[in-house]
Amino acid sequence: MEANLGNEEEGERADVEFHRTLAAATHNSIMMRLLESISGQMELAIRETRRLQMYADKAVSKQLWMEHSAIYCAVRDGSPEAAQQAMRDHLLHVERMLEPFLLQQKV
Repeated sequence: MEANLGNEEEGERADVEFHRTLAAATHNSIMMRLLESISGQMELAIRETRRLQMYADKAVSKQLWMEHSAIYCAVRDGSPEAAQQAMRDHLLHVERMLEPFLLQQKV
């Protein structure tokens, strides 16, 4: 992600791959299927909006990369509490960014 800050397609690809790798690292098939289900839904429903809002803006791309880095470092360091908090912070940030667009689609 860091190497592609501001690159819409590569940013999105790297983001999805990061979450897939994390899910696979759990060795939990339910977690992997859940992620695939959510990713598929999000990609179909808001692909262009997400790409424009989250990956084309270099500052937002950098923030997402920093959030992923915090998750990675916590996992690498064997700190489940820190990993959980970092993931929670990341998901809340993404939810806040996507919420206005998801609400528009319900109308």
